[in-house]
Amino acid sequence: MRMALKVLSSDGLLRSLIDGEIDIAVAPLTSQLPEAIRSHTLFDELTSIVCRKWHPILACDGAAMPKEIAACAWILPSTQVSARQRIDAYFRKHKLHGLNAMVENTYGSPVGVFMLIANIDLPGICCAQHHRIAEQFDLEAVRVPDLRWTRKIVCLVRKAGALSERSAGYQLVAGNRQSASS
Repeated sequence: MRMALKVLSSDGLLRSLIDGEIDIAVAPLTSQLPEAIRSHTLFDELTSIVCRKWHPILACDGAAMPKEIAACAWILPSTQVSARQRIDAYFRKHKLHGLNAMVENTYGSPVGVFMLIANIDLPGICCAQHHRIAEQFDLEAVRVPDLRWTRKIVCLVRKAGALSERSAGYQLVAGNRQSASS
């Protein structure tokens, strides 16, 4: 079997899936899944707040409170990203509006974001799969009471339509091999 691996943003994967360039995607579930796409939840992934060691927010006794965290300037994904929407909803729940996103980043590469966080006073977010990378930059998770941000990681496929060229080509070759062996 031959496989091509594409690493794209969730939006890029969805577009490639809809356009028939790929046949399957694994990505965080977006808030609005297109009608043409079917999803299957694989797992829930925890997201936490991280900052550089010695950041003032870590000086809080025991845990930082939502009001203290909301007062910080942040590195955050854009407002269209589901992780950001969960963050904004958490702060709205605590009646804290308008986080100060000093830097908006796609979070496409955790290394670039973590390098920024490690060298400036802006906290950001880190999903569970990137905790080891964050640790290499000496980032620390911020303890916050009642904070549990999770995102669903899903397998996405088209509900209908032809296979991508790569898969269709594989299917043709496999079919020819079966015919030849008969």
